[in-house]
Amino acid sequence: MQLDIRTLGVKDARLLIALRREALETEPLAFAASPADDVALVMESVHSFLEKPAKQLYEAAGFRAWGAEPRALRWNERFMEEHHLALDLSTSV
Repeated sequence: MQLDIRTLGVKDARLLIALRREALETEPLAFAASPADDVALVMESVHSFLEKPAKQLYEAAGFRAWGAEPRALRWNERFMEEHHLALDLSTSV
């Protein structure tokens, strides 16, 4: 079996959504979301993500990390840390 490792592009969005949906159904803690409320299952969100890494999108919008919450999420007796971001609306971007 040969592996093709490459950067994903916008044309990969449908396949990425299908793969993410499957992963969310089996391991929701890995994504801190369920298939019902995950915005990354929306085509426009996936296109934005594939065009620019999510961290860069949030930072470009002015979001800053303010902390992490250990054991914030629990599923199947497993715990995950959740990272928190904030946007200061009193300053202009």
